[in-house]
Amino acid sequence: MVLIGALDQNEALKGVDWNTLGLLTGMMILVSISRRSGIFQYLAVWSAQRANASPAGILLLLQITTAVVSALLDNVTTVLLIVPVTLAITRELEVPVYPYLFAEVFAPTSAAPRP
Repeated sequence: MVLIGALDQNEALKGVDWNTLGLLTGMMILVSISRRSGIFQYLAVWSAQRANASPAGILLLLQITTAVVSALLDNVTTVLLIVPVTLAITRELEVPVYPYLFAEVFAPTSAAPRP
């Protein structure tokens, strides 16, 4: 907006929500540290093992795992960490990946309490 002249730099800076940026930055740091421990991969692989390689069972358990983890962490970062494991599992089982990805993306939203 600044480049095309719709806003000047001061107006653009007034529109930035610094609290949200700080929250997201902090979450990304926490997730980066916990990702190195392998907890997200462990949870996803655990889900696949509990379902005995049943595609429908894996779909359900990965969705539940995503919802539970995103209740503790930021939704976007949780999905971004679970997706690579999902891709590996679906590639191994030779099943379409899109139902799994959609289920994981919508899991945090559907698990959220309603006001």
